[in-house]
Amino acid sequence: MYACTLAPSTLNGCSGRLSVGGDSAMQDVANEDGMSEIAQQFLAGVLAHIPAMEALCAPTESCYSRHGNWAPKVADWNIDDRSRCVRVKSSKEEGYNCYMELRLPSACACPYLIVSALVAAGLDGLKKKLPLPPKKDDRATAVPTSLEEALTALENDAVMTEALGETLVRWYTGVKRQEMAYVAGKIKGGTSMTEAMQDTFVEFV
Repeated sequence: MYACTLAPSTLNGCSGRLSVGGDSAMQDVANEDGMSEIAQQFLAGVLAHIPAMEALCAPTESCYSRHGNWAPKVADWNIDDRSRCVRVKSSKEEGYNCYMELRLPSACACPYLIVSALVAAGLDGLKKKLPLPPKKDDRATAVPTSLEEALTALENDAVMTEALGETLVRWYTGVKRQEMAYVAGKIKGGTSMTEAMQDTFVEFV
């Protein structure tokens, strides 16, 4: 017998390819890593807003068990490195298809919200001409380790709030906190985390 659940395992994710203005706009063969200025500034913007984006990328408390298990702990990046928050595929080779891969999202994240947040963060990096942090920076900003921490980061991020809309952010954070309270109540009553998550989400499948 099989049971349906939306609770993500430690290996489930929802990473995807990201390219800005076509691959040619992302590449610069004169750059050490083959990344154009546009690519660098866009990526810098994404990294700057990772704490707020985590609320959208990891929308349930069980998502946070993925940290350190193929899910990043800090907002860092590197070339072709699946252990980092953003994996960049680029080369100085002429005509190479340069793109990025955000490795933050859980399998139960909403792709529409993730794309919206990515665009907002990247455009903020372009607008402010943010400098790209060094590769494999273990001192980079920590990714929130709980849903409550991520929701607070989202509420405190003015760029994300303006881009997504204050109404959406207010309703999203409110609903998520209600879900957290419901799950906590079930667990307090003796229900396991798995059963509480199934009871909360499976009816919507």
